[in-house]
Amino acid sequence: MSAQNESSDYRLTDADLEEYPIERHHFDPVVRAAANPDSRVLAAILALKDPYLNPSTFDGRQSALTSAIEAGLLENVKILVNAGCDPNGVPYDSMLKDAAYFWGLLPHWSPLGSHRQQQSEDEEDGVYRSPLDDEDIRSRQKTRLPFWSAPVKGYPVRGQKPLLTALDAAVVSENIDLIEAVLDAGADTKAWTERHDAMPENPSVSFISPSTPLHRAIETGNTSVARLLLSKGFRVDVFPLAAVTRCLNPLMFSLATRSPDLSWYALLSASPTAAHDQLSPIFKVHIAHIACATLSIAALEAVANHVPLSDVRPTALGHTLLHIACLPSNDDAINHFSPKIHQSIHDVRTLAAFTPHALWPFKPPGQFRDVTPQFSAAPSELEPQLAMIAFLTSHGMADWTARDVHGNTPLHYLAAHRAATAQTLAAGLAEERLGSAWAERNSWGYTPAELVGDGEDALRGLAGEGRTPESVSYMPHWRDAMGSWIAGKWTSSYPEDQ
Repeated sequence: MSAQNESSDYRLTDADLEEYPIERHHFDPVVRAAANPDSRVLAAILALKDPYLNPSTFDGRQSALTSAIEAGLLENVKILVNAGCDPNGVPYDSMLKDAAYFWGLLPHWSPLGSHRQQQSEDEEDGVYRSPLDDEDIRSRQKTRLPFWSAPVKGYPVRGQKPLLTALDAAVVSENIDLIEAVLDAGADTKAWTERHDAMPENPSVSFISPSTPLHRAIETGNTSVARLLLSKGFRVDVFPLAAVTRCLNPLMFSLATRSPDLSWYALLSASPTAAHDQLSPIFKVHIAHIACATLSIAALEAVANHVPLSDVRPTALGHTLLHIACLPSNDDAINHFSPKIHQSIHDVRTLAAFTPHALWPFKPPGQFRDVTPQFSAAPSELEPQLAMIAFLTSHGMADWTARDVHGNTPLHYLAAHRAATAQTLAAGLAEERLGSAWAERNSWGYTPAELVGDGEDALRGLAGEGRTPESVSYMPHWRDAMGSWIAGKWTSSYPEDQ
């Protein structure tokens, strides 16, 4: 029976046409009907030809099309497509607004140049020069951030789902029929199926999406969906440039989503569009950096089968493979109880979504409840890090005196671990290879030896007071950019901001 005949057999009720308060889920009648298994309701509403009840209805976070897809209702998808809905499922302006959250480091769309490995003016006379400016570096030094990305300010709102295109939603559903239906309807795929190094002057919806359908397929773990997309010409070398300050291409992402499943990497690296010489925009991260960050020697060996590790240059932050192997995974791994370590460490190794702890020096006056202690137990990561370091050393990749934009050597980062002591590091590292690294000073004037000593003193001090790291909420030397309430006045913790 056709949708039109179905609609003629159904009489709409007041409840079908009621518009709920905006805070209600599916407040719009068309969006609500699209998720209704009784497709007669949707067909009857659209048959009214009311301009306020159109097939491309969008309620602020979800369209009628994505509503039908998330409900797994292929018949409703067909009804909407036949009625002329937007096959992208998201209005251009709404997607553009979402994408704007990611533009922290770029004031406008910019030709980003080639993302391939290149020897350029970034390195002269052995001195590394970052493509990031001083303001970018100072901003990072007021918090901790993943080595491969910048923060996304204000996004996402807690509890708010990401804005999905119809094709994204279909991929997340893992329903091949829905994916085929959206593609057949003419959803925009240009940014994901064609090679590009820069944002076009008039980008379409696929260009301003902060992800790609292949990324979504990798997240779901469904290789059948990924194979379908690959067969449709989706590329594994595409960077979602809308998220230019924190984007990885699908090939990189295949190693970044879990303790790496190398079958995913094997699948994507077999694509004719796989390129192992690419660098991410802005932060110039190579897939070998991603593999190293997983601490999986098998993953790094797999990448090394495609590109010599000696060809991998430092990231835009000056991080070598050895730096990344030595980075603490997150805030819980850093000995923030040491003033020198807290001041020195601003990059972490995690490839997951990351929100740094809000480390303030004082409890704000008028706040009657204690803040929940910030720290969990320190992750057990020093042993796998030392194994990765040994692997890099055996391949001639252990320059212990290389310094990043903060002046930190790899040894500075190892010394910053809560589990690091002079004894553990001496036992795990070949001292003869370290050379002068113990005496190298970072931008704050601290050596790795001083960080280890200050870290041990800090933990002994807590123990002497009967406290554990997991119980601490405030320390006088913490200086996150949130600032502190002093005498009822908000004062920045940073002297240069006062």
